[in-house]
Amino acid sequence: MEIREYIRSFIKYDNPSLPDMEIQGKTWADTRSFIEPEVAKVICLLIRTMDAKKVLEMGTCIGYSGIWMAEALKHTGGKLTTIEYDEILIKEAKQNFKNAGVTDHIELIEGDILKITQKFENGYFDMVVQDSKKSLYPELLEECIRVTRRGGMIITDDTLYRPKGITEKLSVHTHRYNEMVFNDKRLYSTIINVGDGITLSLKI
Repeated sequence: MEIREYIRSFIKYDNPSLPDMEIQGKTWADTRSFIEPEVAKVICLLIRTMDAKKVLEMGTCIGYSGIWMAEALKHTGGKLTTIEYDEILIKEAKQNFKNAGVTDHIELIEGDILKITQKFENGYFDMVVQDSKKSLYPELLEECIRVTRRGGMIITDDTLYRPKGITEKLSVHTHRYNEMVFNDKRLYSTIINVGDGITLSLKI
């Protein structure tokens, strides 16, 4: 049994709609795929541990990760702000949020992440989850740091693309992102080998 299969054998879904969404997600290309359940569990564990109230997600996709985080935020009394530009994905995400019964805990903002993030105040969010277009990872890092409070966390998905042999046109950006966060004195970072890798950065 592979390690990933072993981990997943223990995972219990926080919302009954999530398993069906994994089947739904297989209709999309890899560049529009969403987080793995083991990655979602790590993020939700951190939301609860930090008692995070305000979480920003960059890249909604069809709402799979948003539903996971909304369930965690129910326990903290918080809310997820999620940003997506693709109209087809937005339509699916809205329906999925409704089906999952989490709309009260999610604000979906439609538009360009680069423009929308500029509207948020410094240090507004307890946590930022970066899972947008990979080429935007390095470009958006400064905004991620700015909108995260001191003691807050930036969680970035797919950051082990390079050693996992994912195409260079994507992995070049995730590798550059890792170089940047590990050289930024405002952050205390590590990489966890779950899913396709997540980089955790504490804003100090």
